[in-house]
Amino acid sequence: DLLDGRDAHAHEAPAILGAPDGTFVPIVVTGVSDPNGNAVTITVTSVTQDEPVKGKGDKTSPDAVIQAGAVAVAIAAAWAAAQGSSIHSTSGRELMECVIEFTPEGETRRRLVKAMRIPFECEAKIVATSVGSGNQVMAHDTVPFAIWCAARHLNSFTEALWTTVSGFGDRDTTCAMVGSIVSFS
Repeated sequence: DLLDGRDAHAHEAPAILGAPDGTFVPIVVTGVSDPNGNAVTITVTSVTQDEPVKGKGDKTSPDAVIQAGAVAVAIAAAWAAAQGSSIHSTSGRELMECVIEFTPEGETRRRLVKAMRIPFECEAKIVATSVGSGNQVMAHDTVPFAIWCAARHLNSFTEALWTTVSGFGDRDTTCAMVGSIVSFS
């Protein structure tokens, strides 16, 4: 049920949910309003489909997924933007706690929890070895490291990127994520 059946209005876009070649198409929920004028928060908690799923890569593969890595980076960027210039010494941990809270269950979240346990004083190479830094070219192998690097250096765009690069792996991807988060703080 959209908004648990409350009297609210929402629209999704685009109207066509699938691409002819079978690739995923991002869906955006817009136009959500509360009839009483209260603030509305949208959280997508699951997606379903009405046909059997046999496997990936064929016509019976899942029609939709919630990409935990994209959720985590978006939450981190939103958190950094909300904090703005009020970043303080415990902000990095607070950022990671917030990201973990809203990231869907799965490997990305498990590695975020693991990354949060690593002190910010550790070298990036150690963190990269522990949670990954993009060698597998998967969200669960890039996002936790990127979030850790951003959380470590919320006050310094330059230091955040140098730390990220020193973890090797998929450096252009991890730096893009880190930059998009730290640029808001």
